Amino acid sequence: MMLELQLLEIGAPPPAELALLDCAGPLEDARVLVIGEVTLGVMCALIRQGCGAAVEMKLHECAHPEPADVVLAPHVTTADQAVRLVAQARRALPPGGRVVLHDASGRLAPTLSAALRQNGFSAVATHPAAEHHPTGGVFITAERPSFGPRLVG
Repeated sequence: MMLELQLLEIGAPPPAELALLDCAGPLEDARVLVIGEVTLGVMCALIRQGCGAAVEMKLHECAHPEPADVVLAPHVTTADQAVRLVAQARRALPPGGRVVLHDASGRLAPTLSAALRQNGFSAVATHPAAEHHPTGGVFITAERPSFGPRLVG
C-alpha cells in the first residue's frame, strides 16, 4: 500500500499545471489548445483529467486551423510573447471561448490584460497563483464575448 501512494505522488501533475487547469474550469468535453514552448506537462495533466480533445501548438506556428473552446498558455515570459499568444488565442477561439495564461513573474499581468482587452476579450481577471504554484506569479483569464450578430457561413 505504501508503494502505491508513492507511485501516485510521483505520477501526479505538478502544482502549476493543476492550478492552470483549475483556472480554466471544466474541460472534459472541451476542445483545448495549449500554446507555448513547454506544453508536455499541461498535455499530460489534461489527459489525466479526462480531456479527450487537446492539441498543442508552438508559439511560432501559424494560427490553429480548427476552433478551440479553451486556450491555455502555461509559460508566458516576455511582453512580445504575451502579445503573440493573445493574437493566436483570438484566432483560435470562437465567441464564448476562454483563455488562461500563466505569468510566472507576475510582471506581465498589466501587459497581458491590456493585450486581451485590445483583442476584444472580456471578463479579464487576474488570479494570484501563490497558493497553487511554488514560483508564484498570476493566472490571467478572459473570454471571447458571444454577444452581437453571429454570421454562419
